[in-house]
Amino acid sequence: MIDVSRHLRTSLLLTATAAGLAACGGGTVDGGDQLGFPNGVAPPAEGISRGEGLLLYVVAPLSIMLVLAVLVLLPGMLRGSRHRYRPGGGWSAPPLWFGGPAHPVAAVEAAETDNLRRGGASGSW
Repeated sequence: MIDVSRHLRTSLLLTATAAGLAACGGGTVDGGDQLGFPNGVAPPAEGISRGEGLLLYVVAPLSIMLVLAVLVLLPGMLRGSRHRYRPGGGWSAPPLWFGGPAHPVAAVEAAETDNLRRGGASGSW
């Protein structure tokens, strides 16, 4: 289904923009010079040299990528391999219980095992 009000708003906005741009571009500046240039034409631009182009389009992006790579990789390189798991080796980091009690050893020792009901194949908890 076509939204007529949306198309009407868009066309009015484009018409107002075109009218505003047409009104701005018709005048002259500095006694007949348009846009501040003689005959309304800007002088030709010199451009950039080959070295400046390489610096702008190759060296600058590569240096930005290098800085980002160093910022990402440096913390892991500084930390080293002391807490890294290797297959077949033991785990050397201290144990960590997520969401558990503040003192896990005391909580395990204080746990009551008298009336421990277990599930199983019968599903009685």
